[in-house]
Amino acid sequence: MKLETYLKINKIPVATFAGLVGVDRCAVYSYFLSKKGEPRKFPSPETMRKIINVTNGHVTPNDFYDLSAVKQLEGLPLFSENQVGFIMNN
Repeated sequence: MKLETYLKINKIPVATFAGLVGVDRCAVYSYFLSKKGEPRKFPSPETMRKIINVTNGHVTPNDFYDLSAVKQLEGLPLFSENQVGFIMNN
């Protein structure tokens, strides 16, 4: 679940959440997805662990990425036949 969604559903103010994970509220806002579908900033590994703990695992590292493009690629081969041949022969 996206962090912004988690906070809205649980009616947790950004400033309160920021205090729980040890960052300022500007940092929390920077973790929300931009209009381009990308976070403006990623939490540090330490902060990410705190986010996972505070949200009881409802927000995970994957939630900081727009994976819709990946879903569109499902079922497509990861490598072309030429790439596979090159890899196997080298």
